[in-house]
Amino acid sequence: MLYGFVPEKVQKTSHQPTVGVLNAHAGVIASKHKTGSDRFCTLFAKFVRRFKESDCDEGYLDGNAKDVTRAYRAFLNCIKSEFTSVEAVATNNETIFFLFFSFSLWRCWQ
Repeated sequence: MLYGFVPEKVQKTSHQPTVGVLNAHAGVIASKHKTGSDRFCTLFAKFVRRFKESDCDEGYLDGNAKDVTRAYRAFLNCIKSEFTSVEAVATNNETIFFLFFSFSLWRCWQ
């Protein structure tokens, strides 16, 4: 499961704003050069929660603002400011990367 979604749902998602948010989060989490702030993680988790609560309604940007719309916009507004660059550590040790990645995901879901 990816972000609590079954793989079939993720594979069928073609809504560019949703895909963009998922990719933006994944890009920071997987990066060796960036780390997301607590706010970055919290706002992303809130978007995912609200998106799931909407039954994955991809029309959340249409019409009146909904909870998922507000969560999307809040996360989108924080993307450029709520992560920091970190110095890359010269290592090819996949275990260290896995631990960092796991911790980052854990932090975002707390």
